[in-house]
Amino acid sequence: MPSRAPSNVTLTNPKFDEVMVQWNPIPQHTANGILLGYRVYLHEYSYWYYSLTNTVNTNSASVHMMIFRGLKAAHNYGISVAAFTSKGTGPQSYWRYIKTGTIIF
Repeated sequence: MPSRAPSNVTLTNPKFDEVMVQWNPIPQHTANGILLGYRVYLHEYSYWYYSLTNTVNTNSASVHMMIFRGLKAAHNYGISVAAFTSKGTGPQSYWRYIKTGTIIF
C-alpha cells in the first residue's frame, strides 16, 4: 500500500459542467509495491450537505489527469486523489475545492 499521497493536485473548470483534475505522481519508492493507478474522489457539497458523488480509478500509474464531465452548473465540488497497489489504497491528498461555471444564455 502506498505511504504517500499525490502532490500538487490542481483543479480547473474548462467548461461549465466539467472539472479537470491534475496531480504529480507519487515517488516510486513510496508505492511499496507495483503502483496500479490513482483513485480520484469527487464530493458535491453545500452549506446543507456533503455527499460522495463519484470515485474513479485511473487503472494506470502513468495517468495523472482526469476530467469529470456532466457535473451540475454553479455547484461546489471537493476532490482528493490517492494512489493504489494490489495491497490497498494509500493516503488521500489534501482536498481541493472548485465551483463549476454557470450557463450563460
